[in-house]
This record gives sequence, C-alpha cells and structure tokens, in this order.
Amino acid sequence: MDESEIIGYRDVLNTIHESHDFIPIRPSYILQMHRDLLKRAGISYGGHFKNVQNYINETKADGMQVTRFIPVPPHETETAVEAICFSYERALALEAVDPLILISVFICDFLCIHPFNDGNGRMSRLLTLLLLYQNGYEVGKYISIEKQIEKTKDIYYEVLEEADYG
Repeated sequence: MDESEIIGYRDVLNTIHESHDFIPIRPSYILQMHRDLLKRAGISYGGHFKNVQNYINETKADGMQVTRFIPVPPHETETAVEAICFSYERALALEAVDPLILISVFICDFLCIHPFNDGNGRMSRLLTLLLLYQNGYEVGKYISIEKQIEKTKDIYYEVLEEADYG
C-alpha cells in the first residue's frame, strides 16, 4: 500500500472516529467511504461497485495461485449490498440477536460479496470499526483493529472458503 492509500484510509478512519453515530449502514454511505478511501490515490473507480468479476486467490509457497473463493458477480453486487444493509438494520432493530454476532455476519456477507474492484479488505475493517462504535464498543480508540486482523489473515482465506462451501 502506498502513502496516498494510507492517507485515504486515515481520512475514512477519522470520519468514523468523529461521526460514527451519523453514518447509516446504507449502500450510498459505503460507496462514499470507498470513494474517500481511494480518492487520494487518484483511483477512478473509488466509490463504485465492481465492474469485473473478482477472485480471492492465494499464492502458495511454490508460487502457484489457487482460487479460494469466487465472490458475487458484478451484476448482483448492488442488490446484494442493499440486502445485507437492510437485513442488518432490521435484525438490529428487533434486538433478537446480539450486535456482535450481527456485526460478524454483516462483515462476512460483505466479504462474500466483495463489492469493489479494490479495497474490500480495508473497507471491511473500516466497516467493522464503524459498526462496533455504533453499538457502543469503542475498542478502536484503544487498539488498532487493523493490526489485530492482520495477525489472523491466514484464517481469513479459510473462513471465506468455508462460507462458500455448498
């Protein structure tokens, strides 16, 4: 990640720290955060859903690439993001499921959709922080969620593959 991408990440992080209570979980706001994430890097597709199929690949020690997961196709992406936002908000309002479980499910669904050409991992971490803050978990003030997730990156690929099974 180059310096401009780090600055974009910091910009969105600052927005979340300062305004988390005013950011609804809606596709338009997710797109806005994605735009802000990539705009300093001069990437034109920031703030737009993917327009090509993406694949979650793993590079083995011998250099061979293996596709671990195939996300939702581009033509289904917008509808899928709308659905997870609606389902999350509805389930949260019903108060039948603990918010930590709902956050985990939302982020897993987001990663299964993989809605962007680039920046899906960073967006998932930013959305995790946003949802935690909105539900009263201010852990992001004290530790770097980014750093904690980086420690378990290998498990990330395994979980995505298992989520797709069947």
